[in-house]
Amino acid sequence: MTERGQQEEAPLFKRWSVWYLLVIGFLMLLILLFYFLTKKFS
Repeated sequence: MTERGQQEEAPLFKRWSVWYLLVIGFLMLLILLFYFLTKKFS
């Protein structure tokens, strides 16, 4: 592979770490949402 292929930029953001943080944050939000819904309806 060329060096350009290994250093590919992430879509929409300049760094892949932004995507990782966004996905982890979204998953944490879903976990909290389902936790509170479970507590409310149990």
